[in-house]
Amino acid sequence: MINQERKIGFSILGIALLLVFVYIVSLAAFNFSQKGIRENKIQSGTVSMNYLEDDAGISITNAYPISDDTGKKLTGEESDLGIMELSKAYFDFTVSVTASADTTIQYEILGENISTEPSLGEEFVKIYLTDGDESETPMKGFDEEKVPTFSTFKPVSSNSKQRILYKGTFTKAEESQKFRLRMWVADTYEGEEQQTGFKLKIGVQAEQEAN
Repeated sequence: MINQERKIGFSILGIALLLVFVYIVSLAAFNFSQKGIRENKIQSGTVSMNYLEDDAGISITNAYPISDDTGKKLTGEESDLGIMELSKAYFDFTVSVTASADTTIQYEILGENISTEPSLGEEFVKIYLTDGDESETPMKGFDEEKVPTFSTFKPVSSNSKQRILYKGTFTKAEESQKFRLRMWVADTYEGEEQQTGFKLKIGVQAEQEAN
């Protein structure tokens, strides 16, 4: 009888420990899925954005309007700075995925206007995104003759300040994509020269495609 009671006691204790273990594992999985710049619904990996600069973005100050042809070629050399005063001529970054197995990940590169007043209107800020390699091939949506302005990109939501600059897809367990982003004042701007500024913050969000 005593042995039977002990067996029952051990069984109850074993079930209790099992429930605690299941709860801890479930909680850890839930917390993991919340990590990221926004809620990334990646159950078995991470999507990250890496960059070398101090800030995740790019800014222009006291900028002259320039043509799209000139803006696409900005390098930060002294000849460029005679046209525009930039904190940096372009912003290089890499978006990467690390997962436990091959899976389809949809990611979005986001841009947010974090300028302080007075600032340039978003309809006069040109955004140009290339693949970041030596060839600097324009990404989809930036391969037209006319370069888009920041105001033309779709907001993440109706009340969000973030706009979706680009959508991409990863299909491998480990994959990455380099990017180079340039920004300049459109030549349609007719305001006072050298009294313009704009600061853009870059981020990334991702979602795992349902099986």
